[in-house]
Amino acid sequence: MLDLSEGEALPWASPSVWFLVLSGAVVLRWNAEERTLPASAAVFIRQTARFRARAVLASRVLQVDLAELSGAALPEPAIVHDFNARHHGVTDFIAACPLSGKPTVRDFNRGYGHLIGGAMLVSLATEDPLAVWDPGVCRAASAIRQDPGHPWTLLQLSRLALLSRSALAERFREQTGATPMQYVRQERLARAAHLLRHGDQQISQIAASVGYASDAAFVRAFSAELGTTPGRWRASAG
Repeated sequence: MLDLSEGEALPWASPSVWFLVLSGAVVLRWNAEERTLPASAAVFIRQTARFRARAVLASRVLQVDLAELSGAALPEPAIVHDFNARHHGVTDFIAACPLSGKPTVRDFNRGYGHLIGGAMLVSLATEDPLAVWDPGVCRAASAIRQDPGHPWTLLQLSRLALLSRSALAERFREQTGATPMQYVRQERLARAAHLLRHGDQQISQIAASVGYASDAAFVRAFSAELGTTPGRWRASAG
């Protein structure tokens, strides 16, 4: 739970987060877009490095790492404006039944991830027809998320999407804010960031598993996307 003063930024602690505005208001910015999120709005962001969020009023926000939702076919960002009104039972349950002790990210994912994810998907399917992904984009994005380390090309992805390369690129950018190959890089680095925090593999093994041929290339890409080196990211997990 975060109590934010006016103008204070939300501290991203992981590459993928879900947050719910309980009171006040938060402005979310990405690329050239901006969205003001009032109380009751919920958001899932797969790659936090692309986003900035700041309280525009004194606000209370519930923010959690829900990395295991990254395989779901959700828009980027996935926003439900009246989540608390639609699913007050979900938030009441989380508040009334907190996980005992000091739960890890994995514990929270296991305990509440599917509950929150299911509620988000139901809301997106009924709130706004534009929130449903184009089927071709969904096929390409799902393939990337399932195997980000694959040496994807735009041609391979366009064949999966049953679209021309130009049509896929245009629709993909419209719905995700990124080109297909930018999305590949973002998913690789989001997966790497999760493994660094929650696994015990060596950095070189993680680099290879997400599709980087050299440690140097991986470190450069990771640092450019997340603003720190893989080693420092791992160390900051405590």
